[in-house]
Amino acid sequence: MEMIKRNSAFSPSFFNTLEKDLFGMVSPQKSTVAINIKEREKDFQIEMLAPGVEKENVHIEIEGRKITIKTEVADEINESKGHYTRRDFHYGSLEKTFNLPKDVDENQINAELKNGILNVTISKPETKQKTVKKIELK
Repeated sequence: MEMIKRNSAFSPSFFNTLEKDLFGMVSPQKSTVAINIKEREKDFQIEMLAPGVEKENVHIEIEGRKITIKTEVADEINESKGHYTRRDFHYGSLEKTFNLPKDVDENQINAELKNGILNVTISKPETKQKTVKKIELK
């Protein structure tokens, strides 16, 4: 995967270079959400921290060579005890877009939200998977 990342003075230059070499990421807003991207033998895996997010509030879309992950969290707390009333509102959203590499199978993308972690698995086509062939000496 190729990465297009917003410049951030916070990340060390080593990570910026690594991300630019491997992945394409476009972020419309700053976020501190942890995202891991792994290239494995048969697929790519995106792991994204999504605490408190329900699966109906996760939207994953593919358009062209880009995959976009959107999440939303909305909470409202109403509490009345004794002589006081507390009412809190919280809303948060996140949108991340990644450029898909040319060697992925767009029809084989799976996602799972479990224990506050969103896992998106993007399969590589059979022909693009690395194969190891042993050559015997004669």
